Amino acid sequence: MVEGALALISCVIGGGIVSIPYAMATLGPHMGIALNVACAVMGYWSGLLYLKAKLLAPVPVMTLYELAYLAFG
Repeated sequence: MVEGALALISCVIGGGIVSIPYAMATLGPHMGIALNVACAVMGYWSGLLYLKAKLLAPVPVMTLYELAYLAFG
């Protein structure tokens, strides 16, 4: 089970890394850099939101699945 999940993650990450040069060539340098910065800011912000929600949970939470189960039942 773990090997399958790792293979899926590596495919998603690998496909994303391969598509970055194409996206940069399509968008141009200014828009490509702006989009990369926007994605980095959104990733940072979502990480902060996750950590704040984790700290507010009434029981210790280890995974995003557990946090979603506590939030939505």
